[in-house]
Amino acid sequence: MTAWFQSVKKSLTCCFVVPAYWWVDVLVMADGQHAEYSILQGCIMAVGVAVSNAVLLISNAEQVRLASTDPAGAGVQAAANRLRPSS
Repeated sequence: MTAWFQSVKKSLTCCFVVPAYWWVDVLVMADGQHAEYSILQGCIMAVGVAVSNAVLLISNAEQVRLASTDPAGAGVQAAANRLRPSS
């Protein structure tokens, strides 16, 4: 990802979604269930989707930031473009 973004900071930002996998594992164990294969597979797929969404969000924010002068406004605009409300 560092080669894609040409920035270590941006690639680390995308990778911060990965610890969410550990929270799911902790919650499953706290509930008294065993971490079965299907649960782990679902967690890995969810992390993959979250990382892909983070990559798209940061790429979009970078494009908006280059087109404007306001970095905070670029973040808000990128979030408005990428995030969808849940039903």
